[in-house]
Amino acid sequence: MPPLNILNNINISEIFISLQGEGKYVGARQLFIRFSGCDINCKGCDTDYSLRDNFYFIDEEYKNPISADFLVNKINNKDILEGIHSISFTGGEPLLWSEAVEFIIDRIGNKTKYFLETSGFHLDILKKIYDKLDIVSLDIKLKSTFGIDDNIDNLKRAEFIENNKSYFKLVISDKTKSEELVKVIKLLKEKDFNEIYLHSKNNLVEFKLLSDIMEMFYNSGITCYYVPQMHKMVGIK
Repeated sequence: MPPLNILNNINISEIFISLQGEGKYVGARQLFIRFSGCDINCKGCDTDYSLRDNFYFIDEEYKNPISADFLVNKINNKDILEGIHSISFTGGEPLLWSEAVEFIIDRIGNKTKYFLETSGFHLDILKKIYDKLDIVSLDIKLKSTFGIDDNIDNLKRAEFIENNKSYFKLVISDKTKSEELVKVIKLLKEKDFNEIYLHSKNNLVEFKLLSDIMEMFYNSGITCYYVPQMHKMVGIK
């Protein structure tokens, strides 16, 4: 059982029902649990995961911090689990709250599926709860896009990642370098992943650049999908 002081002091940014706007499961109706906080500091991050005094659970306001037990009871009492594809643990970085994620899954059980979106840096933590998750969305971070050292070598060492449960997302920009893409392709080959999902920063990309990048993946035997951030295009969370 995780330490009670952690489970009684969870900071939430927001909880809402919406459609998945990115990656392989775009369009899936999910209950999003957005945890506060992230330690990666990507340049130009477009997600508000800041610590706040209050948060909304759908249309009801509550005060931070809350307990994991309170959160589980609210989810069960909302009669929402039959109307969603999955619960999406997101952030920020949800793995900073892995004890809460594990507690929620253990308490709610097989009433729904569990989807986790992560930056791909805290793989030691992910490994501990990986078997409890149904779907894992892993970011491949490029320095040219986010101004931080990439996480490709770390992902290579994560031998537990399975392609029947996980998929990779990659955000490109007009600064994306071919040598970065070569590293990404090598990662996918070594991990035996044959597909990748592309996004462009702020949904802005020159079509020839996008086409050239996609062609590079296809020529390497990797199916490449470009998925604009659908939720931003249609004006939902």
